[in-house]
Order: sequence, then C-alpha cells, then structure tokens
Amino acid sequence: MNMERQNLVMIVDDNSNNLKYLTEIVESNGYEALKARTAEEVFEFLENSTPDIILLNALIPDVDSFAMCKNIKKREEAASISVIFIFDSVGHDEIDRMFAAGAIDYVTRPFNGLVLNSRIRAYMDLKQSREHLMEYYQVLEYTNTELQAANNMVINANSKLQEAIERAETLSRRDYLTGLYNRLYLMERIKDEIKRFERSGRHFGIIIGDIDNFKLINDNYGHECGDYVLRSVSKIIQKEIRGQDSLGRWGGEEFLLMLPETGVCGAAVTAEKIREIVSASVLEYNDLELAITMTFGVYFYDGCISIDEVIKKADSALMEGKDKGKNAVVMAE
Repeated sequence: MNMERQNLVMIVDDNSNNLKYLTEIVESNGYEALKARTAEEVFEFLENSTPDIILLNALIPDVDSFAMCKNIKKREEAASISVIFIFDSVGHDEIDRMFAAGAIDYVTRPFNGLVLNSRIRAYMDLKQSREHLMEYYQVLEYTNTELQAANNMVINANSKLQEAIERAETLSRRDYLTGLYNRLYLMERIKDEIKRFERSGRHFGIIIGDIDNFKLINDNYGHECGDYVLRSVSKIIQKEIRGQDSLGRWGGEEFLLMLPETGVCGAAVTAEKIREIVSASVLEYNDLELAITMTFGVYFYDGCISIDEVIKKADSALMEGKDKGKNAVVMAE
C-alpha cells in the first residue's frame, strides 16, 4: 500500500484565515494537511499526491468549483477521494450540482469544529475500511491458491472480510449523524422501486419533510443542539413508518420518505400523522424544552413523469407549505 496516500487532507481555499482554521482541525486528528489556493495548485499537487479527502471552498474567485470537482473525479486515481464542499449558504440547486459533480458531502460556514471533525473522521474511516477490504480480499485469494492446507487462516480471513464488508456498507449507505439512509443510497432504493413499478404498475409515494425554523435552533442554542434535534426527529419518523418504507436524510434538516404501493392520498395521510406526532413532541436538551414542527410536501410516482420531476413537485409543495405558515402538509397538484 502507498503510505503517501494515507491520512492526507487537501484544503482548497483562497482565504488565509480559512486555511489556517481548517489546517488546525485536520492536524488535530493526526492527519496531514495539504493546502491549495488555486485550481492550478490543486492539479499540480494531484500529479504527485492523492489525498483521502478534499475540503473544497465553493466560492473561490474566478473558479467554477463544481467543474473543478468533476475534473478531479475524472482522474482514475481520484475515484476513492471524498470531496466535501464548503458553502457560506446552500440551496437545493447547489446540493444537486455538488452531488452531480461527484462530491459526497458539504459543510457550511460558520464552521462547527465538532461537526467538521466528525465528518472528516467518518470519511477517513470509510476510506480505510475500503483499503482493509482490499487487503482481506488479497489475503483470501493468496490463502485459497497457495495455502489450501491452512484452513484456520482461511476462516479467520473470511471473518475479517465479512466484518470489513459490513462496516464499509454501513458507512457508504448511512448518514453519519442520524443513521438514516444517505441521499445517494436512498436514490438507489427509489430506482429499485421504479423497477418494481414497471412490473406491477403499483404507484409509490414521495414525501419531503423539513424541520421548521431549524436555523434559529442552531443560531440560538448551537450546532450540538441542532444535531440532537435531527437525531430525535429521525427516531420519531422512523417509528411511524412501515418496514417496507425507506427514510433518508435528504440534506441539512430535510428528509425524504419513499412509500411503496402508496398513492398521493395515502402518502398525505402518513405525512399528516408524522406532522401531528412531531408537533406534539417536546424535545428535552439540557435545561431546554424544544417544541418542533415540520412542513411536508407530497407527491407520487405513476410513470407519467420522471422521478426527478416527482421529487421537484414534492419539494415545490413543501415550499408552498412554508410560505403559508409552516407546520403543514401540502399535496402537489
């Protein structure tokens, strides 16, 4: 294994203060920080080094960060690099462009050191788990071809391989904070459901839910409180859905729920039930009692329009609910 590629984080930012702050966070984890201010410097470094993670400022002057991310991910040796975007503020368009460019996650300024630390460690763990997986595959292959008599070694290698597979699958499918499906894996579940629809003709519902006034929670009580709210709301929603339903964190304080064999009216009933339970819940954080509400947009897939358009309709219905006063369920027309 190439030791130069281990524990290396590239920070791409034109701001000296940001570079200094991010470098301190990276090095506090025992990782090596590689700093770049321009696109030219990024690709010069990539000629000689392959970082495990790239922290990429989305707003470098005269640089299209999304295009740069795409160009980085086109490189054969960059397939395993986890690119994390840094935004001052972020909307749905930026999130869509970021994932389309090949990035895996994002953070927003002002930075929360604990949150950023946990994300860097999570993606470093994911990369190391993949490396361990390859190592165990090599051990298993060698054992099967050269050491047939060493049965105990085969058993041990298989056990470690299974552990590595399970850990890698969990890290690649789950949101690091809530434990729900992440956006990429949730889309895979939705694609599977589309194939099922093509065989059975049975519709499925899409619900997008957003925690109301979540920014105020972070601003007034801190990001740790915001993380607690996200975890708590995730557990509440998870308890109210069926085993065949798929729930994921769609981005920030937004959740997406896919309901197999459910039309728009059935999905709206489910969303209303969740809305009522969330609004009736009181979350206790330290000495605080937090009353939380959510707004939901609802639509369904019947094969007449693409899944991207279905999700956009549900998202537009969500925005309509926000405009009308929040704490509501809106069915898209």
